[in-house]
Amino acid sequence: YKISSQNSHPSAYRLKYFEMTIELFKSYGDVFLIASPIGKKLYEIQRKYWPDHEHLMESLAKKHHVTYINLQQYFPDPKTLDETHLIASEAAIVSTFLAKKIAEISAAR
Repeated sequence: YKISSQNSHPSAYRLKYFEMTIELFKSYGDVFLIASPIGKKLYEIQRKYWPDHEHLMESLAKKHHVTYINLQQYFPDPKTLDETHLIASEAAIVSTFLAKKIAEISAAR
């Protein structure tokens, strides 16, 4: 991951289609940008090689009038199988939290 992170960055092409996807989904209902929690080591690598990831997601959410939820801030060191995939019990906790968070946001609208 360290090696691929050094050479991989989101292209303008991918960002364009990501934004088009957001707009398409908005025509069907509420859209939420969700950053799933990842293992602490992997998150540190991501922050090193893509330090403006959070800023990009926040600015895209603002630009497209959608909500961005960064689950990493609520689960900074989740239990994972391989730094990427949550173990089943942790996934259940994160999913329940996310469902409640979306319900709160939706109710406040």
